[in-house]
Parts: sequence; structure tokens; C-alpha cells
Amino acid sequence: MSFPMKIIMIGEVRKAEILKFYGEVYKSDFTLIEGDFAFKIMNIGGNTFQFQVWQLSLDPSFRIERRRYYYGALGAIMVLDVLNLESFHNLPSWINEIWHYNGLEKSIPIVIVGINIHERVNTSKYITDEEIHNFSNEMNRKHQANINYIAVDERTGENVAQIWDTLGRWYIRYLQQLES
Repeated sequence: MSFPMKIIMIGEVRKAEILKFYGEVYKSDFTLIEGDFAFKIMNIGGNTFQFQVWQLSLDPSFRIERRRYYYGALGAIMVLDVLNLESFHNLPSWINEIWHYNGLEKSIPIVIVGINIHERVNTSKYITDEEIHNFSNEMNRKHQANINYIAVDERTGENVAQIWDTLGRWYIRYLQQLES
């Protein structure tokens, strides 16, 4: 089967580094004022996925415009720099904004993607994987949500494929639930 899947990608400005390990990505000539668009077809679990990735800026001046792009999203990727404590504290507001404006509320999966994992050894202030897992688990328990955490190495592409696999497999389960 073939599935189109609109994905919202927000967070740290280095989002494009994750997409470079996405495989062959079609980057459109269309450029958002504060974002970008990429398109990728890939096979997951014997199904073809047509991922439409909308990379959106978190710049406050783009907040109203961002709302329009959330609508109809079937998944979200939140890029979190594990060295940036402020962005970790912003996760709840990012999540609530997506849930509020996507039209499907809490039913879409959100993958928190930790970047700069390799830089933790060079600093004493960073967010641990355990803290992010605890946050995700608490949000899932409290809101019956589907939030996952994946630490990636944006320099080598380690674990990047797991992001897309997680979103694709969730969508298959979601469709199966709708059928039953």
C-alpha cells in the first residue's frame, strides 16, 4: 500500500542536518518565509510512504503562520539540542501548539530527536536521555499521547532512519485501529 504522510519538523535550527541522512530527498523550489519543504518516498514494513516534511521555524514572528502548516499533520519531529536547557523547557509549549492546531489533537505521534549527543562530553550542562525519556513517559501517561525519544548523531546519521520507521509504523497501527 502507499500512504501520504504530512510531517511537521520544528525545533533547533539544525533540522536540515537530519534530512541529509534521509536518503535522496526532493527539496522543493517552494520556500516558506520561515521554513522549508522536503518530500521523500520510502518503504517501511512493505508499505510505501510518501513523507511530506514541513520544516517550520519557531521564531515568534512566524507563530501565526505556523498554525496553518500544522493542520493535517499526521506526525511531528521535534529537534532538541541536548545542550540547550531552554529548548528542553520549551518542549511542552511546542507539543501543545502542535496538538492544538493539527486537527487531530493528541492522536499524532511526536518524535523528540536529540541532537549534539556527541558534545555532552565537552560540557557539564546538558539534558540526559533519561530526562527526555522521563518527560516523554510523563506526557504519554498524562495525555494518552504517543511521544517517543530518539537520540541521533546528526554528523553520521546514526539512528536517523529510526525516526521515519517510528512514524511509518505508527501510521500503519493507527489505520488498523480505524478499520477495527
